[in-house]
Amino acid sequence: MKVKHKITLSFLFIIALLGAAYYYTTLTVLRTLQEERISTSEVILAKSLAKRIYRNVIEEKVHRITDVLFDEKVLREDKIEYILVFDKKGYLLAHTYILDIPKQLLKLDHSFPEQQDYTLSLVEKNGLSAYDIAVPVTEGVVQVGSLHIGIKADYVRKLINPTKEILWISVGVSLLAFLIACFISRVITKPLQQLQDHAEQVSRGRFESHIDIQSQDEIGALAQSINTMAEKLDQTPSSKK
Repeated sequence: MKVKHKITLSFLFIIALLGAAYYYTTLTVLRTLQEERISTSEVILAKSLAKRIYRNVIEEKVHRITDVLFDEKVLREDKIEYILVFDKKGYLLAHTYILDIPKQLLKLDHSFPEQQDYTLSLVEKNGLSAYDIAVPVTEGVVQVGSLHIGIKADYVRKLINPTKEILWISVGVSLLAFLIACFISRVITKPLQQLQDHAEQVSRGRFESHIDIQSQDEIGALAQSINTMAEKLDQTPSSKK
């Protein structure tokens, strides 16, 4: 394989690696940022709602809990699928009405391990697809119930998946890098090809040939050395016979 082909392939391989690394890094950063948003913004919403209703949970005032739940769901209809409130025994007290509540929701674990003030799980059944965020409803440090907010899966996926703009930027950067690589490869391989052609001419006894490379680097120095060598060989008696 010719030197210029090796250099070109090497550059293309490096650019491919850089493009893949850029895309993977972009994707990872986006996912990390959006997962952090889910575990902060949405969890904070759930905790705030739990604090607003804890007294009504203790007193089991279902109608007051339901009013709060519906006001919250209407306010955030684009992302909230449901809101459920259970007492400390796991009995369903109130909810924003959803058709055919999946048994998975009714059998959720309402206990919260130490050092964990919320849980996150995916609920998919009977046409329902949501990320269930559960937080304890507490009075002081005593758990008196639990609150579950179902964040629409489509809403979450839109947050996690990279946007079309990011993808186009990735493609654009990769294309630009490819063009730069081709240009650099051409700049490097052209003088190398000239050196190879000139060396072949000298090896065939054509010492009068001259290579014109004026670059102030190793390639330029090598070209000058070959020119000097060819001139000396041309001046030898044996070369003039």
